[in-house]
Parts: sequence; structure tokens; C-alpha cells
Amino acid sequence: MSLEKEKKLMLDFLELNYPISRIKYLTRFKRGIIFDDGRTYVLSDQTHHATLKIKLIQVLKKVFYCDESKCITMVNNFLNSK
Repeated sequence: MSLEKEKKLMLDFLELNYPISRIKYLTRFKRGIIFDDGRTYVLSDQTHHATLKIKLIQVLKKVFYCDESKCITMVNNFLNSK
């Protein structure tokens, strides 16, 4: 499988299973993700953001069986972060 196709599959997987939506957080609406365990992670909160990145990297490693550096790159692209 080509590298570009694999990247597209990973991004499509993340977008389909973990959509970024508006979530009410402390009386305001923020961008966030509801994870598989039912917890909500707000993207503007740095502790939530870091925890979410770790969880998404683990999911990609398990589903696509690829190295961690590629998963980190894909999660950063998905979350638009550094």
C-alpha cells in the first residue's frame, strides 16, 4: 500500500470515528471530541489536548499497526497542532 493511501485511510478513520464537534464545557461551547469511553476532551484545554493525543496515537497504532512517529504525525495533522 502506498504511503499517501495509508495516510488518507488514517485521517478518514479519525474523522469518521472521532469527529470534532461543539461540546458544552463550563457554560460555553468549545470544540472537542467525545472519546470511546464516553469522556469529553476539549481541544482548547491543554491537559485534555495532551491526553487526547496520547489516546488517539494508541488507537492508530493498534488499528493500523504502524510505528509511533507516523501515528504522531497523523494525529497532529488531524488536530491541527504541532
